Amino acid sequence: MHGVMAPAQTYPSRPLMRAAGSPLHPPRGLMSTEAAAFAGFDPQLELKRLLWVAAGVLALVLYLLRAAR
Repeated sequence: MHGVMAPAQTYPSRPLMRAAGSPLHPPRGLMSTEAAAFAGFDPQLELKRLLWVAAGVLALVLYLLRAAR
């Protein structure tokens, strides 16, 4: 049966589409209202990651500026 009001069909080749629409796995993150969502958040680790990414971006920009000369 095809159409707008047809029941949903699952396709074995689209597991990500099924997982994205699954109500069994609610989104979790910093914007979550659940207190348990913050249990695994480590500010020191996140700051360290941010600084390493900033250092990598700075190194890339400096390399590209030197290569452009």
